[in-house]
Amino acid sequence: MIDDMKGVIDAINVDLKSFNKKYYKKELGGNLEQILKNLIHFQKNGIWLEVTTLLVPTKNDSKEEITQIVKFIKENLGVNVPWHISAFHPDYKELDLPRTSIDKLKTAYNIAKEEGLNYVYIGNVAFENSTVCPNCKEELISREYFGVRVNNLENGRCPNCKQKIDGVF
Repeated sequence: MIDDMKGVIDAINVDLKSFNKKYYKKELGGNLEQILKNLIHFQKNGIWLEVTTLLVPTKNDSKEEITQIVKFIKENLGVNVPWHISAFHPDYKELDLPRTSIDKLKTAYNIAKEEGLNYVYIGNVAFENSTVCPNCKEELISREYFGVRVNNLENGRCPNCKQKIDGVF
């Protein structure tokens, strides 16, 4: 099925909801191993890939699990695959759980940056996110919530050092 998508779609965003096989199966009704294989397969087929993880308090937000997710992305997909860390809001299910704290989102962000991921974004909260050039650290795109405030890219490149920035623009 993924092979049929090559040349038809430019990009895909896949939810990696947890790195715990039992939680994935029991609570989410999914198969972690299949998700991981699919992520690798999309990457190998040259389809632009972004990964999103909804951090749910007490379910998948431990430092250990966050680190496992980050290391999987780094080692199997590459440091230029964007990782979106989304805040959980108890609006539909799991109403007894609190919202994901800004501190927990920042912890996940910091783990990802320390591991070397170049494009990490905090989402689903009022928080400014920027894309910076992995080469010279120039701010390229500034975002707030779901909007772009500033886009300094020039033909997909950093205007300062001319580094090509990965993505579909």
